[in-house]
Amino acid sequence: MKHLISSLLLLTLFTGCATYDIKSTQIDPKAELPVGQGIVGVQVINNTDRLGTLHDGWTAIMAIRLDNMDELKAVAIAAAKAKGKPTDEDKLDWDPDIYELKPRSPGAIDSQIFIGAMPKGDYMITQLFSYYSDGNVSSWIRMPVGASAGKFSVQAERLTNLGTLVFQPLLSIKEASFWSSSSSKKAYVTTVTDFHNLGTYIDDQFPDVLKKVDKSVILGWNPDDYSQLRNQLSQLSRDNAYGNKAILLSGTEHIGAIASRFGQLRLLSDSGQWQQVNLPTNGQVSAVLELEGQLLVGSEYGQVFLGNNFDSSWKAIHPISTSEAIAWFGSDGETHYAVANNEMDYNVYQFDNPESPWNKIGTFVKKPANDFFVQNGGLFPIITAKNTLRIFNDNMVHDYLKATNSWQNSDGTALVKLAQTRSGALVALEVSQWDGIGDQVVSFDNGNEWLTVSRSLKMFGDDKTDASLSSILDDGTVITLGRKKKTKKSKSELKVISNGKDKLNNSKSWLAHGNAKDMCHTVLPELTYKNTLYFLCDQGDVVSTSDLGASWQQEVSIDIKQMEQTFDQLIEALEKEDDNERASKSASD
Repeated sequence: MKHLISSLLLLTLFTGCATYDIKSTQIDPKAELPVGQGIVGVQVINNTDRLGTLHDGWTAIMAIRLDNMDELKAVAIAAAKAKGKPTDEDKLDWDPDIYELKPRSPGAIDSQIFIGAMPKGDYMITQLFSYYSDGNVSSWIRMPVGASAGKFSVQAERLTNLGTLVFQPLLSIKEASFWSSSSSKKAYVTTVTDFHNLGTYIDDQFPDVLKKVDKSVILGWNPDDYSQLRNQLSQLSRDNAYGNKAILLSGTEHIGAIASRFGQLRLLSDSGQWQQVNLPTNGQVSAVLELEGQLLVGSEYGQVFLGNNFDSSWKAIHPISTSEAIAWFGSDGETHYAVANNEMDYNVYQFDNPESPWNKIGTFVKKPANDFFVQNGGLFPIITAKNTLRIFNDNMVHDYLKATNSWQNSDGTALVKLAQTRSGALVALEVSQWDGIGDQVVSFDNGNEWLTVSRSLKMFGDDKTDASLSSILDDGTVITLGRKKKTKKSKSELKVISNGKDKLNNSKSWLAHGNAKDMCHTVLPELTYKNTLYFLCDQGDVVSTSDLGASWQQEVSIDIKQMEQTFDQLIEALEKEDDNERASKSASD
């Protein structure tokens, strides 16, 4: 193992291949907490789409124990001397105690909660780690943490609630060079003001273990001189929360919304104005329903909020388990519906009043996207033109018969994505058994018949466009992105293209308009209003066009520059203290 540097302020240790033993923190939910250990919990939010092609999230958090390092080093020195080996104490290899926290998936959408049992002591998180292997391909990525988060302590039979950490990319994570870059300024990880009662989640997940834990005093991060800079960074990440889920709204005040990380909801009015709503959670907002001047908002870990979008008085209600995440809200005008998912299933609920008990009316198996060389479709609920609930689940269609409280099942088309447009028409992506993502398809009859969208794209390099949906204007014109050439010999350009529904399968019949905006190739069909189209960009910005790409307007801006400047201030402060510690050590030596 590499020689352990004396300063841990800018910790980059253990980001190479580990050759030391990593200690497990796994908790047996049916056993008592081991003697001398406490429980540690932390939520991690990635303020981006996904970590990489093969990495949806982190598979581990690594933490180093600090309070016993001198003791362990002394033991290693004594062992070397006992063997008669020449000993340079400053260069001697020795192993500190490294602990690994694993994520728990119940109730999660995009955030992750890591929970484990660790011995009494002082600790620092060294890195976030993600590993992928399918038997043919292996891949791993790491993000150093160190003093950008700080230090924490664990006490026996106590809970250490570390709240939330944010992983914030400052460069485009879509670039292949992001994870190979050694720059410390490509991203940061820091603490976030916590809005999630992690103790409640741990109670639900480990009720037997918690019986032995004294929760009269909850531990957290140890105070230091950098809390203000961390708070500034975390607030910037929260203000610039990444959101990639558009939601169609049909109320009198809003036409749509973008559900984002950190409990952020961006509401869009029919005049094109945006309002950012701040909910009391750090979780991913996942569903919105307008109810007589109020908003019902769903999130992860069973969190549901009811309130007025113009103020901050949100009421938390708890209609489902913390092991479930709200995926969708809908209404037929009289009865309201919710779909929530857990590790194995999707549960469908109906309710008249969100604060009254919700009635479960159906359960559907959640199929993995890839299951032993078979690509499966997802689950997508809609309210049909007949005002009935319909659910697409893989290659089946399930229609809810409210009068008899029963389901009618029929064969369907397996879909990767689906969105319902303002007219009620559906836009979707079919499943491909080759790479998972098939053709764009459109339906004007609630999904009974699907029309294939035939367009030209590069075989390699148009991945974002390939995985995007089409959209539909008020007059029924289908809009998407596709490649067109000005002449046979010219290079193809990615354009906004349009077609009538009767010619969608003819790739040569599409009309080309303006150029697609660079790095903004994800259509948000739920937000399309009259002739205005909205597109999501790679780092979370949103742009729009009302003239089919002839001009573009910035709708939502992600302030990367301000985050970079504030992170630079934190780095400079840490480097200054590191230099002071080195100087002090040299003087004492």
